[in-house]
Amino acid sequence: MVLSQKALAFLLALGLSRYARAGASHVPNGDRRPLQIRQDNSTRNPIDAALTHPNATGTWPINGIDLTKPLLNPPTDDYGPGNGWSINIAVATNVSVEAAPGNPRPIANPVRITIEGPGNVLEDSSTTANVYNHYEVCSFTWFRNSWTVEEMEKLQRDVNGSCNGVVSEGCIQDIREGLEGKPCGDSSSLNKPESCQSLLGPAGLESETITINLPNAQSADKRSITNLFESRAPYANTSEAGVRDVYNEAITNVYPMLLFFNYDNGETRSNYSVFRCIRANNVAEGSRQPDSFGSNRRSSAERASGAMLAAVMGLLFSVSVVSFL
Repeated sequence: MVLSQKALAFLLALGLSRYARAGASHVPNGDRRPLQIRQDNSTRNPIDAALTHPNATGTWPINGIDLTKPLLNPPTDDYGPGNGWSINIAVATNVSVEAAPGNPRPIANPVRITIEGPGNVLEDSSTTANVYNHYEVCSFTWFRNSWTVEEMEKLQRDVNGSCNGVVSEGCIQDIREGLEGKPCGDSSSLNKPESCQSLLGPAGLESETITINLPNAQSADKRSITNLFESRAPYANTSEAGVRDVYNEAITNVYPMLLFFNYDNGETRSNYSVFRCIRANNVAEGSRQPDSFGSNRRSSAERASGAMLAAVMGLLFSVSVVSFL
């Protein structure tokens, strides 16, 4: 039994050492310029001020629907140019925000994701109130994802929001079916499908009921822009290395997102859903190109080691209990 415990201890140490060597995950064309903390002396919210001039943005076209009409013939969720609607993302970095008394002032790296409709989003604005009352729009955003280095490399090559095979079509379909008809604000009811493996679980999933901002007939700007998701994370400490590392993570983050448009007027019931992997694929002029995906990314082998480590720790605990008894 003593030998067995020593062997298990060795395996545990080996697993921990491999876990500690998480890949730095270098990104091509990165640079190493020093980063400056944003200073905003205006009276505006510093997050809003920063996101007005983001470090990186992305626009992902979708097929949207006219919310002034009943949803009689839902479109297909094709990956392509869309019909004027898009899901947009803006990422700002190195924003100094207020802290609790006695705590260091944190450095936020906020993200905002919106849905935007074209100028002719409403065909008949006079019917908006009557028809729109029969719609419920649900937004599901996975914001805490343990992507591996290899998955991040594939996701950075994604050109249409399809997740480039990292999230399988089977997983996406099972997620759609699993969330269809569920209350918008209840993400805890999601049972992660086996087809999704280690991805898209209920942990790190935010779900909300969305009120689409529809312009009225008097609006000069006929577009529709509505917030879907916003976060101040990830946070960085004030060291140069810490700020740089979290900058890399913030700029390269990928957010799987599912939108449900549910329609029910008492006679007709239908729905339409959109799934996209959202990322900020356009770094603004003057902003630094990331040189890694952030130090928290592991390789596929290290993810497997993490699973093995968990199993070994469980076995070690069991052996310890048996030995104690």
